[in-house]
Amino acid sequence: MAAEDDKPHYIGKIIEFFESTEDKLYVIVQWFYRPIETVIKEEAMEELDNLFDKRLVFYTDIKDANPLKCLISKLKIERIALDVDSKILDCDYYYNMSYSPNYSTFSKMAGDQPVSSLSISSDMNLLNLYSGCGAMSTGLCLGAAIDGVNLITRWSVDIDKNACQNIGHNHPETKTNSNDVEESKRNSFKLSKIFYVEKMIDICFGVPKGFEDRGIYFKVRWEGFGSGDDTWEPIGALSNCTERVREFVISGHKANILPLPGNVDVICGGPPCQGMSGFNRFRNNKDPLENSQNNQPKYVLMENVVDIVKFSKGFLGRYTIGRLASMKYQVRLGLLAAGCYGPPQFRLRAFFWGGSTF
Repeated sequence: MAAEDDKPHYIGKIIEFFESTEDKLYVIVQWFYRPIETVIKEEAMEELDNLFDKRLVFYTDIKDANPLKCLISKLKIERIALDVDSKILDCDYYYNMSYSPNYSTFSKMAGDQPVSSLSISSDMNLLNLYSGCGAMSTGLCLGAAIDGVNLITRWSVDIDKNACQNIGHNHPETKTNSNDVEESKRNSFKLSKIFYVEKMIDICFGVPKGFEDRGIYFKVRWEGFGSGDDTWEPIGALSNCTERVREFVISGHKANILPLPGNVDVICGGPPCQGMSGFNRFRNNKDPLENSQNNQPKYVLMENVVDIVKFSKGFLGRYTIGRLASMKYQVRLGLLAAGCYGPPQFRLRAFFWGGSTF
């Protein structure tokens, strides 16, 4: 269908021809949307363009009447399953998901395998990022229990050490991790003396206080010293302690202290919202969800202030939705008022849901 001069022609399916009472010819068209024509729009498409196939369109239920003269040409559009390689298709365009402007929703096509029939265990593991004291993960676990799902917060990450301690107190089954690693005490030892590693007791990735380089660090218990003298040491400084590292890896794997590829069923989090400080985070080219080796989690839930859908023409919100859709997640955006769920305040929050299609 003909579009404005500066835009590509629209794509649709002819539903009906009719003649008006004024003897004018019309056609009813059911529309397909290119990614840029969805909520993603131009504001975020520049960052996402290389993630979407140029032939991909989204099915919609939107229909309207247009003058017959707007018809330009005939196209071949195929519906395919989500697991089909689009490179083998002989068509102009294809679609494997539907789109609705209501709640900015991307979803599986009707007739595809329903979510309820997917292989979902009654026990599911949750990773809580930017956890605070763990209110979101606690609410999710309580809600999941209503449907007979035993959702367990296995891992929790927050920069606030006190918040992590709070979670550890209320949820002893949760392994907490704080980037606020205490200052290393290694300088308090006399460097002329040789010390022996008794065992590794923790691991982190970052820059512990007292260090300058970002990387993997182990928390070390030294022979002849107590817990008060534990220090963080870079992995490069422990090259002569391969046996202790091996012991820690084996015991850590058994204790499930870190989420391994395929172990995480649900990821939730509320990234920092002060000044929309998550702006650069969304541009991380090494997105762990994108890596197929990480066996993408079945569900993703992100919460933030409503400015995420307003700031910079809604770039952050549009990018978040587009990023999930490009990974073939079903996506929905919703705004919830806290006052509707108990707290004595109106405060609005934006929630982004992602559900696996595979």
